[in-house]
Amino acid sequence: MVKNGRKLMDASERAAESQGFAKNWDGRMVRSWVRLWIKSRELPTLKRGRHSKVFSLLDDPLVCTELQTYLRSNKWSMNPKKLVEFTKNKLLPDEAKRYLQCIVETEMPSGLKKYLELELFPRIQGFKYTAHKKALYFDGHEREDVIAYRQSVFIPCLNELQPRLVKYIVGDVDRLVKKPLILGEPCLVLVAHDEMTAQAHDGVMMSWVW
Repeated sequence: MVKNGRKLMDASERAAESQGFAKNWDGRMVRSWVRLWIKSRELPTLKRGRHSKVFSLLDDPLVCTELQTYLRSNKWSMNPKKLVEFTKNKLLPDEAKRYLQCIVETEMPSGLKKYLELELFPRIQGFKYTAHKKALYFDGHEREDVIAYRQSVFIPCLNELQPRLVKYIVGDVDRLVKKPLILGEPCLVLVAHDEMTAQAHDGVMMSWVW
């Protein structure tokens, strides 16, 4: 819509309406999402049910499960003092250790990545955060050095191995045309592989380029 000359407000409202949402309110939300995406390459997450004012360790499923297990295994000898000691000596140190691990392995690398992408790289002249789009592809099969290697090295080597190659009927690989009989030399099976095998969207969609 923008490429067709629509203004941002008109384009966002049409985009919202095309998906069955309200023109004004949801059009405004689309514009805010666009601004956030341009700035940080992130989209907002749903905040519904996440506005609790007080945090409890019992909100953590791991803590809750471990506490329930301890209570079940000691149900005939449990008392408040034992529960306090278990929480202070075992539960809280384990939770602190998990929290530290989360900071070191997740939050710090994520923060560093965000700093590099949003602050450092934009300051360095020449770097640009861009999407990878379809473009011309040159395979290099006809380069002079590739042709020379193919003609002078690869094909002569393959010709030398011809007598040892097992030959199959095309379309029926269970039937042999001829199996070579060369004493002291193992038979060879030629396994051809054309180009490469990849799934759609395997590659990185966006990155910093010079």
